[in-house]
Amino acid sequence: MVRVEIGVMGCLNMAKRKNGEGSWGKKTIKGVVYSYYRDANGKYYYGKTDKIVKEKIKNAIDSQKTSSIVLDNHIIIAEAGVSDKSIFCDYMKMWLKTKSSSLSPATYDRYESAISEMEKFSKFNLADKQISSLTPTMIQSFLDCLSHDYSRSSINIFFSIIQQSINYGIANGDFRSNILYSVHVPKEMNCKIKKRKTNATTIEDVENIYHECWRKKDDGSYTLADSARVIVLIMYTGMRIGEALGLKWENVDWGNNKIHIKQSLAVIKNRDEKNGIYKTHRITKETKSKSGIRTLPLPDKAVDVLKYFEAKRKNDFVCVLPSGDIYNGHSIRAMLSRVLRNVGIPENKYTIHSLRHGYGSILLSKGIDIKVISELLGHSNVNFTYNVYIEIFEKDKEKVVDVLNNL
Repeated sequence: MVRVEIGVMGCLNMAKRKNGEGSWGKKTIKGVVYSYYRDANGKYYYGKTDKIVKEKIKNAIDSQKTSSIVLDNHIIIAEAGVSDKSIFCDYMKMWLKTKSSSLSPATYDRYESAISEMEKFSKFNLADKQISSLTPTMIQSFLDCLSHDYSRSSINIFFSIIQQSINYGIANGDFRSNILYSVHVPKEMNCKIKKRKTNATTIEDVENIYHECWRKKDDGSYTLADSARVIVLIMYTGMRIGEALGLKWENVDWGNNKIHIKQSLAVIKNRDEKNGIYKTHRITKETKSKSGIRTLPLPDKAVDVLKYFEAKRKNDFVCVLPSGDIYNGHSIRAMLSRVLRNVGIPENKYTIHSLRHGYGSILLSKGIDIKVISELLGHSNVNFTYNVYIEIFEKDKEKVVDVLNNL
């Protein structure tokens, strides 16, 4: 049952938006000027005239598309519910709210952003379709259109949201059981943006990066900021960047030269629903998987980094700025780019993940068992590790002939 309360709307154009209210405006799309209304939740309603926009807002209420809209200082309220006319993007948002307690904050933010992108994807507007009109062909067409602009990994995220929300709807009787029949994510070869290959740092480049990170000026001070030492720590432990930034002193075992990886640092939205303000803040969270909880042996060069930060210890975290604030991923990535420029390595050759990839690659090339490497990297299983380093195994196969010829 829909309950609607509408005040006298008066003039549709709003001179100023107050807290929690929407706003009106004009936008030119392909040479045509459209009126639009943006509600307090960020949802847009477009039309060639204000009257058409107003009708769309009323239709949203009739289809229970939103729980509330503030229009010209008058509140339009609709009780929550689902009907055949419900819009798919709103259904996905409703499903996401049901998952708020079971998803990590970072995953919740990622799903929320993905739904927002789906709403804005103009090449195939699946998000604004009524749930009763959705078909497998329609969903497949949407995924195929995404392949012209997104990588397969990104499309996988979109499809995961679609799949999970529809499966939720099937369980609740809102969707037909065969709605996802034959729907699949486009193959990598059919996606415009290809998966970026992560180069593993070579032994020579690791040495050059290491020396640059510790390089000193004539007066004895370090040329680069402390974030350069964080790069060394990642390079000689194979930690993920979030694991390095989330490392605490309580997890450092000085007596045995080991560190215990138990958590990771993540950036999430700090939601203030009352005022509609979204800021970000950093939190510690569990590792990426259960296998991510592990103990790493420390080579001397990693111990040196820990001793360096220990002398400047500000709080419970190891990798901190001189002010005591925790580093963010952006500053570490920016420092790596600077280091690479300084040593004459193309900036696009390596990423922070390349340091981790190089750690495993070098160990493998030196004869360390792949199962041990898998455990050190915190991979979910050894097969995943094998697939990551399959190129190295392919090169080893090429050596077989030489070995046999020398028998």
